[in-house]
Amino acid sequence: MGGSAPRRTNGSESDLDLEPYLYGPIFEPIRRNRKLFSLVYVDPDTETLTWPNGADIDPDVLYYDGNPPWAVEEDSVTDAPSHAFA
Repeated sequence: MGGSAPRRTNGSESDLDLEPYLYGPIFEPIRRNRKLFSLVYVDPDTETLTWPNGADIDPDVLYYDGNPPWAVEEDSVTDAPSHAFA
């Protein structure tokens, strides 16, 4: 949707395609309105990309391409061979 590249806390920059993250009812107005999309800012308290309508995206989700390590459910059972439970 255009705009400037966000700067990370380490000073690096990159272009981000936010379209895959802009789904759901709160993001619908942002997807449809370029002016609203352009009002994105980094909330100083939460350090998230935030829009005036309350929508936000955690930077870890962007950095880890939607799969931050803290959000992945660890399941030690899946590490065991399937025949171990027969």
